[in-house]
Amino acid sequence: MRRRRRKSSGLGWTIALVAVAALAWFGRDYWMAYLPSSHAPATAQSIDSVVEAPAPAPAPAPEVAVGAPAAATTTVAPAPTPPTMSMIEAEARDAAARNAREQTLKVQRQLREAQQAHKEQADAAANDKNTRCIGGQKMKRVDNGWVQAGAC
Repeated sequence: MRRRRRKSSGLGWTIALVAVAALAWFGRDYWMAYLPSSHAPATAQSIDSVVEAPAPAPAPAPEVAVGAPAAATTTVAPAPTPPTMSMIEAEARDAAARNAREQTLKVQRQLREAQQAHKEQADAAANDKNTRCIGGQKMKRVDNGWVQAGAC
């Protein structure tokens, strides 16, 4: 005779749901401390507000005597400012970075050329029927057998 399967009650699911909700609520409180200040309550933002200083009043116009001809007013353009130190430093950093890149490219080109030469040498040795590489030793065919011809 077969056993009947016991149906699960809703109490287990309810307890699991309450536990997950409690963890979510307490986790929310924990993570709220790590949010940026833009998500902080409005009271915190009002404390950090910046008060602007009032703008200075314009200078009074020079007095002109009655009946005197009006003097021509000239406006002087501000003198161009010399390059700031930050610009000079930025240009120096750019020049140093450019030199470093050029040096890196030069080294990479030399490595590629050396690798290509080694590969060509290995290909030439592989195509040569009178030379073999056995156990790290280059062997060369002679009339009566093989002799060592250096390292491969």
